[in-house]
Amino acid sequence: MSLNIVVKNARAVHSADIDLMGITVLSGINGCGKSTISRSVYEILSAALNYNDFVDAYIISQYSQIGATFFSAIGNLSGLISRQDFQKLNSSFLLFAIKEWQNTSIEFVRGELDSSVNSLKNYVVSLKNLVVPEKMNRYQAFLSVIASIVEKTADDDLSEIFEAIHQKIEEISNSAIEFKSRRSLEILYSSTRRNEWLNPRKFNLQENGVPVIDSETNRVLFLNSIKKVFYIDTPMAFGEQSSNKEYWNALNTALKKGNFSKSMLEYPQDETLGILNGSFDWESKRKNTLVYTLKNGVSFDLLKYGATGLKSFTMLQTLFREELIDETTLLILDEPEAHLHPQWIVHFARFLVLLRKETGCNFLISSHSTDMVASLHDIATKELRNTPTFYLGQENKEDHLVYDFINCGSDIEPIFNTFNMSFELTNRFSSELNFIGNKD
Repeated sequence: MSLNIVVKNARAVHSADIDLMGITVLSGINGCGKSTISRSVYEILSAALNYNDFVDAYIISQYSQIGATFFSAIGNLSGLISRQDFQKLNSSFLLFAIKEWQNTSIEFVRGELDSSVNSLKNYVVSLKNLVVPEKMNRYQAFLSVIASIVEKTADDDLSEIFEAIHQKIEEISNSAIEFKSRRSLEILYSSTRRNEWLNPRKFNLQENGVPVIDSETNRVLFLNSIKKVFYIDTPMAFGEQSSNKEYWNALNTALKKGNFSKSMLEYPQDETLGILNGSFDWESKRKNTLVYTLKNGVSFDLLKYGATGLKSFTMLQTLFREELIDETTLLILDEPEAHLHPQWIVHFARFLVLLRKETGCNFLISSHSTDMVASLHDIATKELRNTPTFYLGQENKEDHLVYDFINCGSDIEPIFNTFNMSFELTNRFSSELNFIGNKD
């Protein structure tokens, strides 16, 4: 089973062909496209793995549009009916207008919509004869809005309008089965947030040579090699919700999945003073407090008071204890060394290698750190049969604003050559400063 990334002219990435099984490490200067690759991999895999959830969200959005139209129509009944009746009808469609249907099944939303529409129908059928002539235009406006749902007019028979609406709701419901069967691309592109990431002409994944996002067949591949994917760009995401970082929310949903069913992955204490071997558990069913207890018995709420470095380890330990890390898991770590002391970078690299050894999971890691790159290389050489594969983003020879990712195999020397440039800059700048100082 093989999975690889294919990139062509995507933002700063001019070209890349990257194998994505085992431990894959991306390196290169800021702006070369490491994060673009990492985030795009996550978005494509997330879309493919959660395709049915996208369908459900799309169907619910279709129901919500109908419900929101009814909510708008009911506004025309203000002053025509009693305040009590108006508030009752208004509230029955309010949730459709404000789109509060997170974590709700399409069957439930369909049931709520059917019930609300039927209640409204029974009420307005007898309303027409009660409307005084001078307010008939308000009633006609109401009819025009609900008739527009099924491209009818206020002059059409009211029963026929509601019958057509029920039929449309039924067709929307039936389309869910068809979408899930065909796995068509239009469902993914209905989410504007993902459009920038799901452009198969520029960026795609291939499983055994077959595109995951296949624009020729208009299908999303059903993946076999990867069943779970997590994107971690900062340990500060642990316990935090975000309105514009859905991958944080998905990660925290997994981290708070349920009761721990496994012990922690054992990590040799060595020079960690037992910090990485403390115990932790959720304090309550709400899982808002993660109590971490050190070997010396000191306990604290990790989410509030834990160091970012400790959170880096605990996030992965939590996924491990929830049995969410196995050979079908891809963990995408974007610059994981950013919050770690140099010694802890080595420990973290070792932990990742041991996690791979224990579970067979896969990693996509982007890194600037000499300690991270060297540690992953050397420790994996000792602990694993297959060493990590390293890729380096290099300036394109014709266009210095874009980069090509070169397969270095297990050779990290090309990466270290780019790191050495920083020492050359330091020497040059320090010499210039000395020259200026001497001149003064």
